[in-house]
Amino acid sequence: MKIIDKIITLITTVIMMLILVGLVFTSGVRNNLIVLSENLYNAGPVGVLLAIWLIWCFYTTTQTLKKLFNAKGFNSKFWKDL
Repeated sequence: MKIIDKIITLITTVIMMLILVGLVFTSGVRNNLIVLSENLYNAGPVGVLLAIWLIWCFYTTTQTLKKLFNAKGFNSKFWKDL
């Protein structure tokens, strides 16, 4: 079960990093993120809970990137720290 959790964390980190890079370089991603946030706001409590979950994913992304930089690359130390 730990391996599946590590893989999910790694995939979430990659997706969030691609979104961040897309926010910087393309206006289409920015517009899609704005529309997503408006839809979540208009969805009521479920949308707010989903927005909180997305923010939590971003927090875990920063922690995972910190571990990656401390391990100086994707190696066994990084995998064990996940």
